[in-house]
Amino acid sequence: MDGLNRSDRAVKNHARRGRVGLRATRLLGPLARRHGFAELWLTTTPDNLAARSTLERLGASYVDTVAVPADSDMRKLGVHEVRRYRWTLPADVMV
Repeated sequence: MDGLNRSDRAVKNHARRGRVGLRATRLLGPLARRHGFAELWLTTTPDNLAARSTLERLGASYVDTVAVPADSDMRKLGVHEVRRYRWTLPADVMV
């Protein structure tokens, strides 16, 4: 990804613990519903406790941990496995 490292994609200190990630992820619900999705699959690295907490607060269910394919761009960035979560979109999500 254009030479970006993990610290380039990190959440700045002033935004931590403000549940910005949770609010941003919730915004995907109405958009996904408008496009006909009933669920979304979301991933994070096993060591990203903040993202794992966000996905759990969102109501996503942990499914499993899988290896990242060897030819994936994620692997080139040093990510070897991801945790997969399934988020069943609430029926009452605004569309």
